[in-house]
Amino acid sequence: MKKIKLADWAALAEVIGTVGVIVSLIFVAFSINNNTSEFKAAQANQLYESSREVELAVASDNEWARIIVKGQKNEEPLSELEQYRYDVYLVQTMDIWDGLLERYVDGLMSEENLTGWDQYYIDWAERFVSDDAWQRIKWQYAGGITEEAVGARVEQVIANRAVE
Repeated sequence: MKKIKLADWAALAEVIGTVGVIVSLIFVAFSINNNTSEFKAAQANQLYESSREVELAVASDNEWARIIVKGQKNEEPLSELEQYRYDVYLVQTMDIWDGLLERYVDGLMSEENLTGWDQYYIDWAERFVSDDAWQRIKWQYAGGITEEAVGARVEQVIANRAVE
């Protein structure tokens, strides 16, 4: 029987160590991928919750709900206070939309989720953002990449409305 030399033991330990490092790296990559999927799901849930918070705030305040309906119909002018409250509603909702686009740009939301939510907010803008209201609040959507994207989407909604 042949005795194993110290150099052979060192080479064997090096191979075992290398295999261990590779297995560890594969585990880390798998964990990061799993965490990213969970994080994306949490981001979608947070978006849903934020949207519901605004809706519930309006639904639980009869005066605010009346103002939203009045603003949506755009048949009679809003008072200064009503206009302020209506604009707050619009801005809060569009800030959520902006957050959605930021998450997508940052790779934290899938294209499938983006498409569904983006269409929801486009439909919302068609119903709630009048030309006058947009003129009052659009200055808030000209800063960053996603803010410009929200602004461009609302501008498109208004342009489509003018064609109809």
